[in-house]
Parts: sequence; structure tokens; C-alpha cells
Amino acid sequence: MMLWALPGQAVHTTIKVVDAQDHTPLAFARIRIHETGQIYQSNPQGIVRLSVDNWPQTATISYIGYHDLHLTLTKERTLYEAALQPLSYTLGSVQVVGDRVKGSKTGNIAQADAFRIAAGQGQTLAGILDDLPGMRVLSTGAMIEKPIIEGMNGSRIAIIDNSAKLMGQHWGDDHAPEMSISSYAKVHVEKGAESVRYGANAIGGIIVVDTKVDPRLSGTKGSVNTAYTQNGRMFGLDAFVESTLPGVEHFRYRVGGKFYKSGDYRTAAYNVSNTGSRLLDLKAAWAWQWNDKWQWKQHLGLYDTEIGVFSGSHLGTTENLLQRFKQGRPSPEEIGPFSYAISAPRQRIIHTISNTQVGYDFDADNHFDVRLVYQQDYRREYEIRKADLSNLPTFAFKLSTLNLHADWQHRLSAIQGMMETGADFNFIRNVSDAGTKAIPIIPNYVSRTTALYSLLHGRINNKLRMEAGMRTDYQYLSAAGYNNLGQFYGGTQHYFSISGTLGGAYILSPHSTLRTNLGLAWRAPEMNELYSKGVHHGDAVYQIGDADFHTEKAIKWTAGYHLKTQTVDVHANAFVHYIHDYIYDIPRYTVDGSGQRIPEIFELISGAYPIYYYVQSNGLFAGGDLAVELTLGKHLTYEVSGEWMRARNLSLHTYFPNIPSDRYRQKVTFH
Repeated sequence: MMLWALPGQAVHTTIKVVDAQDHTPLAFARIRIHETGQIYQSNPQGIVRLSVDNWPQTATISYIGYHDLHLTLTKERTLYEAALQPLSYTLGSVQVVGDRVKGSKTGNIAQADAFRIAAGQGQTLAGILDDLPGMRVLSTGAMIEKPIIEGMNGSRIAIIDNSAKLMGQHWGDDHAPEMSISSYAKVHVEKGAESVRYGANAIGGIIVVDTKVDPRLSGTKGSVNTAYTQNGRMFGLDAFVESTLPGVEHFRYRVGGKFYKSGDYRTAAYNVSNTGSRLLDLKAAWAWQWNDKWQWKQHLGLYDTEIGVFSGSHLGTTENLLQRFKQGRPSPEEIGPFSYAISAPRQRIIHTISNTQVGYDFDADNHFDVRLVYQQDYRREYEIRKADLSNLPTFAFKLSTLNLHADWQHRLSAIQGMMETGADFNFIRNVSDAGTKAIPIIPNYVSRTTALYSLLHGRINNKLRMEAGMRTDYQYLSAAGYNNLGQFYGGTQHYFSISGTLGGAYILSPHSTLRTNLGLAWRAPEMNELYSKGVHHGDAVYQIGDADFHTEKAIKWTAGYHLKTQTVDVHANAFVHYIHDYIYDIPRYTVDGSGQRIPEIFELISGAYPIYYYVQSNGLFAGGDLAVELTLGKHLTYEVSGEWMRARNLSLHTYFPNIPSDRYRQKVTFH
């Protein structure tokens, strides 16, 4: 652990400053010794070491948003834990469901309840977050679910796993995030445009998953969680153990894993054949702090899942497809008995990650981090094929990503804040397996991104905190492939963009806070949006892209209000999101001889598929949410909430498809 006392002083007393509710370390807390007038600051781990010559001494520890704490330091005791109690208000409109969210963010934030995470071990990431304000689920299969943040999903939101952005193949509606949530994870959602810190793919917001290991803790702990659901007869197990390494000071590790298996799901009237799934998720992490200045954190993960796709979703002729649209349900011959078996059509995804982070404390005001993250995502999709080819994937893509990130954090005493400056280099290579005897829907490609950013946040006065930042990105993209006619296609693309953020949090009274943020973000087109020309088997559609697409450019304004008293807790959030050149896919229709409007269909040997075209339009997204919780007694609370959203296509003067509907809920809780 590092010393944050004055240079040259011997260390006699150590104080660790933490949050009294969850014991999270509080960095840059202020410690004042009354007898000498000396002032110290806790380091990023909440530690301060100081020298005391005359005993006893009185210290006052203070931190923004917490009550002051007074300690009496004696000669007989050399280690103290200062547990600070939060004030009755927060610094912003933070939608809290469970533990309080830390940080100086000025956008709207929602945090998942710890009990909800532990109880939802049989659910996907999107399913666990569905109850949060502004969050919805895009579901295209039994366990194929993607989170939606205020209308944005897929490559428009970033999933941050222990400070590293999850890099998977999220370009299809049937491509769920390659992540499951452990019972010990902390998860929160930031609903502003977060491109300054996290780059492209954070145009709609971010989901932050934190499973960090604290090297200062001691002892051994662990847990075992089991899960069962009736629909699908899913059974699963989630377990971990965490301890210190014998003989090595300040070294702590955790190993854990999750397994579940599910069979066919069913509706109220029939069984949905071939919709089973299985998952194996293994994780290992450790943290080591040594030499008073160095820290090493390591995370390793293996995610292996197989998902069945309803066997009746692909139909052989146009007439059968149109008839099925009218019928609204499978034919009797496509409905079989319950089974755990998974056959074609199906998906198999293996995702591995190695996240290495090394930190160094120069002095009391400067900290440096470097992070190297390697990820590999291997996705294979199988279709019912003739000539015994069903065991060969229709397409198989291997996505390899290497990310190098470095940042420097400098404490600014004058404004009780922080300036963070960083650089990012990202290399991506995606190749298709040979020997599939099928034409890949997207070409092989290589992408290189270089970025620089800077963020500043601090306190203007006792009531106002501000945050500002800027980022520049340059992306090089090179694609090469052959279509079903044997013709070469692809090319080279260059993208340059500037992102920014400006926000503030203002304490209106001891019980209420106002928060607002304005963010500028961008997103480059994905490979499927540029070059798709073929069947996306998971979606059972024929997709056609456009190589001339421009980058999406967005500006998002968010505002939040929080009021909390002993009897009422109010969270109100609103947003307006303008996106220039918004990319989406839609079907096209023709008119038959009888004047009936029918979708365009593309017929192949494997079946008939609706044709979807990717297009660009300017869009305006706006909405908000409101939650009011009333304390009706010592043990009883009542909550009512509502969410609204509209997505206007400004180019065509219509509305965008696939936007969540309004939602209203009420809940009574007995503690």
C-alpha cells in the first residue's frame, strides 16, 4: 500500500476510509489532525498513513456526500477503519434499486438490486436488468436476449466487464451478449452517451459489471446458488470461493463458475421444439498490491453456450411462409414432446477473455494504469442442411480483439476533483472458417482504432459539481470477401470522430438534487450493415446492406431529479436523443394481383426468407421515467412507476420499428 503522508515522515498510524454500508474504499477523503493542523488525503484504495508524535491526537475525516467522522488516535493502536455514513441525499438523480451508486457521473444511473442478481441466476444479463427504469429486453429466442437502454441495443450500447469493454459479435438481433452474471457481481447502468471514456458503441449508454477482488481483505468466503425454472425445466448452479494466497501479503484470488441446462420452452398452448440451451461460464481473478506503489489485477473468463433455434422457423416455400404469418402458430407436425436435446438449427458460442491491469502510484496526486485485454469470440451457427451437412456450420466466425489502454489520473485539490487523461488502441480481426460449404453473410475484416481522451470533474462550490470531457477516435477498416456469384467485394474505410460530454449535479436542498448531462457520440457502421447479402439463419431473414453508409452521429441530453425524505423517495428522469444517419433494417413489400400487400421473399433451397434492407434516416428519440416510493410504516413500502418513449423518423415522418412500448408498474414490499 502506498503512503500518502508527507515525504520523510515515519509511518506510525494507518487509517482506512470506507463507506459504512458496503465498505467500499473512499479515495481522496480529507483527514485533518486538530492538534497540528496537518491535512492528509486517502489514496485510491482509501488508505492514509501518517506520523503522530504526541499522544493522543484527534482526527476529523470528511468526504463529499458523507457525515464527518471524529477519531481519537492513541499510541496503543496503529490501525483504524473510518466507516463514513452517507448523507440523506445523493449528488445526482441516481435511480437506486439496492446499493448506492458511487462516482461523480452526471448522467442518469440505475443499479441492479443485489438480491435480484442472486435470485436471477437462471436468467440472461438482459433479463436481470429488465426491471430497471429505462431498460427493456429484445428477445429472439428462449435464451437469446439483448438489453435495451432507452431504445438502443446491440452495438449502440457498451458492456463493461471489470473496466474492459466486452467485444463480441453483436451485429445480429439473435446475437446475445457473451456474458452471464455471477451472484457476487455488482451491476449498474449509465444511460447517457458515454463515448468519451468508452469510445464508439456507447452511443446509448453502458452496462457496468464489477467483480473486482480487493487485495486488502483477509479470510475465506464463498457461496453456492442453485436455480430452477418450470418453463424449460432449467436447472443450474453458481458457485465461487475467494481467499488469500498463503505466504504472499496483499494477494487475494477468486475462482468460480456457473452451469445451467434448459429444455424446450412452451407457450400456453404448445411446446416450442428445439429451444433448449446450456451454459458453462468459468471465471478466475486475483489482485496483488506490493511495494507500496504497484498493483496487479487479473481476470480470466471462459463462456461456452449452445442455444437451440425453433425448428419450425425456416419454411420451404413462399406460400408456406405467408400461410404461417396468417396462422400465427406452428403446424401440428412441427410440435414435438419436451426434450433437452439441441439439434440444428442451433448456435454455439465460445468466448474467452484475459484482462491484465497494472497500476502505479507516483505520489499522493498521481496514479497511472495500463490495461491489456485479449478476447476471442468463436460463433458457429448450424442450419438444417441436405446431404448430411447439418453438422457443418452454415457460418463460423472467429473474432479476435486486442485492446491496450493507458490512463493517468491527477488529483486537483483546488476543486476537490480529478483529471483523467487516457489513450486507447484497439485491434480487431474477424475471419470465417473455411470448409463450411456456405457463403458467409459478412466478409473477413480487420479494424484498427486509435483514440485519445480527457475527462475533468470537480466541485465548483458546496452545491455544484461539474464534469467535462472530450475524445478523438480514428478507425481504419478493411474488408474482403466473395459473394454467392464468386465476385469479390469489400474495401477500405476510414472514420474520424470527436466525442464530448458536459454535465453537472446541483444540490437543491438537503433532500433534493438535480442532475443534467449533454453528450456527443458516434458509431461506425457494422459489417452486416455495410456488406450483408445473404440469409441470417438465426433471424430467418435475407439481409441486404449498403457499403455507402455514413457513421451515426448523436447528441443526447439527459436530466434527472431526486427527492428523498423519511416518507417519500422520488426519481424522475428524462432524455432527448438526436441521431443523424441512424441505421436500421426494414422489410419491403409488393402488391399482388389482388391488390394485397405482401413482403418481398427470397427463395433458396433451404427455405423462403423475408428480405430486410438496411437503411439510414435521421431520428429523434425522447422519453423518460418516473418512480415514486412511499414509506407506509416501519416495514411496508409502496412504489408506483411509469416509463415512456417515442422514436420519430425525421426523414420519413414516421416512427421507427422495434421501440419499447409504455410501461406502468406498482409494487408493495414488506420488509
